[in-house]
Amino acid sequence: MEKRKLLIAMVILTSIAMGTFIYAQGRFAAPMRDGRLEGLDLTEEQQEQIQSLNLNLQKELISMRADLELKNVELRALLNEDELNENAIIDKIEEIGEIETKIEIANIKNQLAIRDLLTPEQLEEYGNGIHWNWGMMGNRMAPVLPNMGGNEMRMFRGRR
Repeated sequence: MEKRKLLIAMVILTSIAMGTFIYAQGRFAAPMRDGRLEGLDLTEEQQEQIQSLNLNLQKELISMRADLELKNVELRALLNEDELNENAIIDKIEEIGEIETKIEIANIKNQLAIRDLLTPEQLEEYGNGIHWNWGMMGNRMAPVLPNMGGNEMRMFRGRR
């Protein structure tokens, strides 16, 4: 029984370590500056609307990130208890997953709202895909946009 608890604790600690690493790499960073927007000759009104969307997203993400950090602290506390409560640990991990999902959804909704502001010509140049990325050992992975050729995943160095 003790071996099982130790194994569960090790798996959970590894998951937390990886989650912390991904978080530190910028997965839930502030709204990215989409370089694809730079060459689109945006009107002043479009620029203001995009800036407003990104500002609202940043405000929303601040509270979500705070909640996420709090849940991670609570999970670490549960894992440090002498008697591990498997159900409480699993519940906390599910709460963390829910917050991470909300963050991803907020980012995608923001990108969709930005796309809605573009003219058909701008949208054609911008691309049809959603720029979705996550941190992974200092690299970024993102689905290739249709106008870049193919649907495979491409990896490129560096942060956005």
